[in-house]
Amino acid sequence: MKKLFASIIIFTMAGISIFGQSVISENKNKSRPDDTLIKQQVTFESPGISGNRILWDFSQANKINDNYLLHYHYSEDDSSLFTGIEHQTSYFYKETNNSLQMYRYKNRTLQMNYTFPECRLKYPFQYGDTIHGHFMASGYYSQKIPLKLKGDIWIKADAWGMLVIPPGDTIKQVLRVHTRRNCLLKTENDSTRIFHDIYAWYARGYRYPVFESITTRQEKDSSQNHMQVSFLYSPESQGKLIEDIINDREWYAMLEEYENNPGTDSLYNGKWRDRNGNIIKSITKERNEWQNKEKIIPEELTKICDYFKLYPIPIKERLTVEYRLKKSATVRFSIFDSGFRIIKQTATQQQDEGVHYTEFDLSVLQPGEYHIHCRINGSDIKQIFIKSL
Repeated sequence: MKKLFASIIIFTMAGISIFGQSVISENKNKSRPDDTLIKQQVTFESPGISGNRILWDFSQANKINDNYLLHYHYSEDDSSLFTGIEHQTSYFYKETNNSLQMYRYKNRTLQMNYTFPECRLKYPFQYGDTIHGHFMASGYYSQKIPLKLKGDIWIKADAWGMLVIPPGDTIKQVLRVHTRRNCLLKTENDSTRIFHDIYAWYARGYRYPVFESITTRQEKDSSQNHMQVSFLYSPESQGKLIEDIINDREWYAMLEEYENNPGTDSLYNGKWRDRNGNIIKSITKERNEWQNKEKIIPEELTKICDYFKLYPIPIKERLTVEYRLKKSATVRFSIFDSGFRIIKQTATQQQDEGVHYTEFDLSVLQPGEYHIHCRINGSDIKQIFIKSL
């Protein structure tokens, strides 16, 4: 009987994802016909604390499996009905009264039909919002073992901040949604209580999730028997979906906001914390001390720029430069290959005091050693970095 319950838990754990971003809305986050997402399973990442101004650094998560596909299609007869197909299991949803409800799921061995559908989301949904609902379903395992399922679901947008994903890309304006699901699964002769905790991170400008961590356990399980899994919905794969005009506009509007206000969401503005609750300021101080020891910043620039960092190192596709200006200055970047032939160069810009981020797409470069020079008020900060495969 334990083996039967373990098989069923896998199917009840899937299909739990919800859709959102900084403010979840129907026009920006409703799934679309024929969208296919690639979910990369990565090493499990603990979700950490709730609250605002949280920095989740998941950059060290390692890929385990990238063969998970999630495909959506809509009913030809009713546009409010759609199906999500994942792991050869179909999950059936209905959109009604600004809410998303699951009313059925099935595969070759399991079929469940809801007498009271399971509410998964309501529009709009933003930081601090909560949902609580009940659900009830019945069905069959292997077409012969009757099953009954009932339970409660709580959904809360419990945190927001910034997310760092493999290989080190930083995504801003991220909303985390925590779904807690408590259900009782019964057969004719046995029963078990199942608990799900699903944490999903949604970013402004993306229709679907960016990252997800799921923990599932049975009532009598020890902590060693918990099922824990994390998934990355990479921005690159989402960028290959059918054109999404609404979210493209949202993305460019956000970029413009940061260009006009470079200090927005800076780790130096307000008390930002990591997922363990530690104040980021203390981490930043240690990094500054290390940078000064390595003499990356020339003495003549320390009164103008006191922090300069490249990540990820080594890079694969995109290089991010994070630096802090103590006062207004002119800034220009140049990137050279190992023979000091110039590859990229930005225009000289006047930048205000505060933390700044500059990104370079270096995906077309061959692996090897490269040099970056940041010229600030006529003096250069120079650093070497490695481009990997």
